[in-house]
Amino acid sequence: MRLGCAPATVARVAGRRYVHDVIRLPPATEEAERAGFDLSLIDANLSYSHEKRVLLHDLALSLVLELERVGRQLRGDSQSTPPASLRR
Repeated sequence: MRLGCAPATVARVAGRRYVHDVIRLPPATEEAERAGFDLSLIDANLSYSHEKRVLLHDLALSLVLELERVGRQLRGDSQSTPPASLRR
């Protein structure tokens, strides 16, 4: 990653003059876009009301739980799949 430098900054401390370059990092959104993240999905989600985001989260959770139930049924077992923290 190439960092851009702003013009030199001059500081005076105890009558002495210090010159240094200020390193300017690119915004996190630019980094995310370069990494391939689709930021339009985040923008769309943040445009929803709190209530709508909670509703969408609940719908996604219901879908995941249903898929887990169907998976158990297809495998013929009644055990839940281990939590994500134990799947490593």
